[in-house]
Amino acid sequence: MKYMMEHKEAVVLCQKKVTDGETVENLVPFLKQQGFQIIPSIKVIREVLNTDLGKAKRIVAGHNAWKNIATQMDAVHKEIIDDLNKSWK
Repeated sequence: MKYMMEHKEAVVLCQKKVTDGETVENLVPFLKQQGFQIIPSIKVIREVLNTDLGKAKRIVAGHNAWKNIATQMDAVHKEIIDDLNKSWK
């Protein structure tokens, strides 16, 4: 899906929303509605909050807007890691 706005534009707009009193919890579905997938959303939230990658990931992946997808991704990542660990033994 093509983004309706570029990354930098999303960061500036989200920073303005936060300055105007918008909660971070409302930014996540806003970014999804704008066409941002989970990883670009994490990058925007990271920059807006000036936080580390882990915290930004927890905010976005833990939000109801992405929770199902994040859970599926975690299961796939775990399966890949388990398979790699088995092949290294």
